Amino acid sequence: MSWISDLDACASAGIIEFDAPAYIKGTQPRYFGNPPLETIPGELPPIKQQPKKDEFKPSNDTLQNNPSWKKWLFSALIATGAVLGLKRLGAFKKLTPKIDLSKLKGIPQKIWNGIQTGWQTIVNKFKRTP
Repeated sequence: MSWISDLDACASAGIIEFDAPAYIKGTQPRYFGNPPLETIPGELPPIKQQPKKDEFKPSNDTLQNNPSWKKWLFSALIATGAVLGLKRLGAFKKLTPKIDLSKLKGIPQKIWNGIQTGWQTIVNKFKRTP
């Protein structure tokens, strides 16, 4: 249907009471009121039934098939990243003897003390003083 027949259908159904397409185009109106248009079907076309449960069913024609050159390029990038990462890891292993791991044991206590201090600061802000 076109927009003209849609507006004519609205006029026939009693939604509007004038020739809206003629008003929009600025031409002489073809009718006034609600004309009985015989070209409008009395029944709506059937609609698709709603699914019973929420599920996703992909169709086979929507799958993406990447070309082989993209697969080879991605594989080369991954391999290059792995090689460079292992090189950096080798440099990291040389630095590990310089790190003192004994200071790591006190970190949980420092975190707990920071939480308690922050909590006391918040409580003191809302404490009523007579």
